Amino acid sequence: AYANKGQYDLALADFAKGASFDLKDPRPSRGRALVAWLEKDWVGAVREYTAALALAPDDVETLYNRGRAYENDQKYKEAIADFGEVLRL
Repeated sequence: AYANKGQYDLALADFAKGASFDLKDPRPSRGRALVAWLEKDWVGAVREYTAALALAPDDVETLYNRGRAYENDQKYKEAIADFGEVLRL
C-alpha cells in the first residue's frame, strides 16, 4: 500500500520486516523490485527480481517483470532471454 502512495521508504521498511520472518519468501524481494520500478531504478529492479527468482525460479510474472526492467534499461539481450524463458515456462 505504501509503494502505491509514493511512500517508498515506508514500503521498503515493511519489505525488510517481512524478509526477516522467512528468508525463503520471494515476496519481499518482489516488493523491493516494485519500489525500484516505480522510482525508475532499473538496475535495482533487476537486482531484486533476480533475488526473488533465486527463491522461486519458475515465477513467470517475476521473470517477465525482470525482462521489462532489462528492456527499460536498454539491456535488450537480457530482456529477450527472460521473455524467451517466460514463453518456455
